[in-house]
Amino acid sequence: MRTILSISFPADKAAKMKKKAKRAGLTPSAYLLRLYLNEEHLITEDELLQYAKEAEDDLKHGRCTVLKTKADIKRYFGSK
Repeated sequence: MRTILSISFPADKAAKMKKKAKRAGLTPSAYLLRLYLNEEHLITEDELLQYAKEAEDDLKHGRCTVLKTKADIKRYFGSK
């Protein structure tokens, strides 16, 4: 079931959004829905900073394997 949602844009932003939707072969509604659905998969800045801190801690405490060459990568992950 669909729900109607009214939003307002400044005229210049609405025109740009409609052009982008048209270039993508979508209606403005479908374009905005796609943007919303894609945004759900993004992480926040706080989450990214937390991951970076954890990675720095892992590196500092030797919980990482440093792979310097393609051969190292193939050995570590196995070549296919």
